[in-house]
Amino acid sequence: MDIDSDAGSSMEDAIYVFTDDDDEDMTFADIMQAVHRNGPDFLHLEGSGGDNWIQSMSNEDWEELGRGVSNNTHLETVHISGGALNDQTRVAFLFRGLMRSSSIARMHLYENEIGAAGVRSMVPFLQ
Repeated sequence: MDIDSDAGSSMEDAIYVFTDDDDEDMTFADIMQAVHRNGPDFLHLEGSGGDNWIQSMSNEDWEELGRGVSNNTHLETVHISGGALNDQTRVAFLFRGLMRSSSIARMHLYENEIGAAGVRSMVPFLQ
């Protein structure tokens, strides 16, 4: 598992990516439906702090997203950037749900201000 903190990787090869262009139509429920569907074409999940579906998420939604990602067996890359995780509570809730994953190889968390408390909340997932 690699956790990147800068934008050195391209998502062009993604089969199923949510980007800013899709943001106007995407809701948290749409994202969770795709995560729970666990289809073989769902390889990458991308979201930015400016995306409507991220801005509307509660702490419980972050935990639900973490649990859904943990149970998805095809998702290889999670890309959450642009200040989406600046709130340390969000990081804690995401990683409370995201305790394990058999498929995630990379997490891109750049442009987030993740402090010591946020990093500590990641430890169980990284072990």
